[in-house]
Order: sequence, then structure tokens, then C-alpha cells
Amino acid sequence: MSRKQPAYKDTQVFDWEVEPHDERPSAFSQTTGYSLLSGYHVEPVRESRRRHRSPVPALMAAGLVVALGAAAMVGFVRLLHA
Repeated sequence: MSRKQPAYKDTQVFDWEVEPHDERPSAFSQTTGYSLLSGYHVEPVRESRRRHRSPVPALMAAGLVVALGAAAMVGFVRLLHA
């Protein structure tokens, strides 16, 4: 069984038989998730839950930033008056 010679070079265009096996696309392979963005496949809707966090750590961090800034400003003013 001999193949008919194509009008193009085999090094320029691959056909299915010449395509390396590991580079062949497969309709059965797992998708990357972009097909979900097309709207064709609909992702199941999950119920979102909001976790209630305590505001104490955020207030402590903000207070620390304000205290360090105030201390730096006082130190800078003392440096300028000296």
C-alpha cells in the first residue's frame, strides 16, 4: 500500500499519520475550563457562604499602623527642631 505523494513537503504540513502521537488533539481529553466560559457547558452553581470574621485583628493592625506613623512623625519633627 503506497501513499500518493502530496503536493507539499512533509516537513511543512503534517497530516494525521505524520503528526507525532503525543501532539495529536483528542476530543476525549480533559478541557482546560475555557469551554465553560463560552456558555456551551454550564458549570453547576454553588451556594456561596460568607464567613463572619471578627473585626478585632483588622482594627489592631490599623491601630498599629497609625501608632507607628505617629511615632515616626514625632521623631521627624524632633529631628527638624534639633
